[in-house]
Amino acid sequence: MANKTNAQIKRELKSLATALHKAATKLENLMAAVEKPAAPAKKKSAAKKKAAPKKRAKRAPVTKKATAQKKAAPKKAAKAAPRNRVLVAIKKKKAGMKVADLAKSLKMNLKSVQNAVHRLKQQGLITNAQRGVYVAK
Repeated sequence: MANKTNAQIKRELKSLATALHKAATKLENLMAAVEKPAAPAKKKSAAKKKAAPKKRAKRAPVTKKATAQKKAAPKKAAKAAPRNRVLVAIKKKKAGMKVADLAKSLKMNLKSVQNAVHRLKQQGLITNAQRGVYVAK
């Protein structure tokens, strides 16, 4: 400590004073914030004052309920699975259908129809009548 000059000590004191002033300002703001909710609480009974912190703890679940209500909003009708749509279309045509015709009539992606036909064939629900033509069993 003896090695410090007067100028260094003055700088340290000044920075400490500034920090102390900032802390005092924050403390005053916090005290003002605490006093504002306390004014309406004086009108309520002592039992209700104790319930106030519990309400604050329950605020997070209220938010979750609000998001749950958004999820519970009316949904659009779910589309049928591509396999079901393809199978129904093939069953309608007794002579069978080609993959390209299925994709065009169902307004689906060709790859999606190919995948659906492959799965239906694996499940044994459709067979090949000719090369590239599929019929329902």
